[in-house]
Amino acid sequence: MIIKLDLESDLYQKIQEQVKQEKYSDLYEFIKIAVHNQILEETSGSENTIEKYEETSQNLQIKLSEDLQNVIEHINDKHRKNDHIAYFTSNLIWTFYNRFFPTKVIISTLASITTKDEIWFSLEQVREESFKFVEHISNKLRRFEEDSDLGRNEKLSTGLPLPRSEANGLKGNKKKKKLEKIIASEMRFKEQFVGRFIKKDQLFKGACFELGLVEIKIVNEYCLMRLSTLGAEFALLDNPILTNGKLNETFSKQETKFIQNKIFPKFKLENIIVKRILNELKNRKLSSNDIDEIYQNEMVDYITKNKDVLDKTLVKSTMKEGVPPVAERVATMGRLSELKLVQWDIVKGKSIYSLGKYA
Repeated sequence: MIIKLDLESDLYQKIQEQVKQEKYSDLYEFIKIAVHNQILEETSGSENTIEKYEETSQNLQIKLSEDLQNVIEHINDKHRKNDHIAYFTSNLIWTFYNRFFPTKVIISTLASITTKDEIWFSLEQVREESFKFVEHISNKLRRFEEDSDLGRNEKLSTGLPLPRSEANGLKGNKKKKKLEKIIASEMRFKEQFVGRFIKKDQLFKGACFELGLVEIKIVNEYCLMRLSTLGAEFALLDNPILTNGKLNETFSKQETKFIQNKIFPKFKLENIIVKRILNELKNRKLSSNDIDEIYQNEMVDYITKNKDVLDKTLVKSTMKEGVPPVAERVATMGRLSELKLVQWDIVKGKSIYSLGKYA
């Protein structure tokens, strides 16, 4: 539904300032979050919007479609036309995709509703279904992390949206601020991890799509999504949390090797940097400064050799002379820690990295 809205010029300028500061991707996202925020504040009185933590962790499991294995061949053959939106090839995984686990939840949700007769689903349906599931998982993980007094380097809920239960018991300005964060995290999950269609450019942006786990097509201006063959293969791999109900490990060794061998190679510079880091860690521990240096050196070398195939984000990040690529390094090391390719420790307030158990 399209709704026209008249804004006073000074209010519009204030919103634009927020967008320029990259707090929101555009005016549309700001307004959408503001509307969601007000609705949530008006309807968040119930303490029972999320299941109690005392429930068994087995409730985290999601049942995949029983014939998903057979669906893979249908994914390859059925409705195979040249009407899919082409993938945007990048050199680095976008920093906002700071963890892989949210994509596993989305792919598993999509796999649970995929059948031989129904392969394509609307973007809104995938958003809503996966958000319901991920919010429950996030609630469980955050309670577990709080009870276990885990540090930020040990948390598995990073990248997941904040559950609405976080606002329970809060009042006044504290509740308002918390609700703003909750809505912002929901929108981030739905638009950045599940994805969004940019109509004017006929582009689709989203982690699952850019990692090659889903395919997208537009039919009568409706955005439809389905598992790719790679996404179905990823969904079929057992996951410690989703398959076994464990709360202390995000991925199995098999899943880690899948990402290492089939996802990272899609992003040439990212893959080069990851291999360099893991190779360096075989001989010594690395600090954040060490990683920044590796990142900067590999980026400059890559730009020198590949001037004609660079995306704008890469050039923008690298051309800031004297400024280390901190955001890129933080995202990369967060993902490697999540995969247990790297062991991330915090010593006297500083991050120290060593080889993880799946390296």
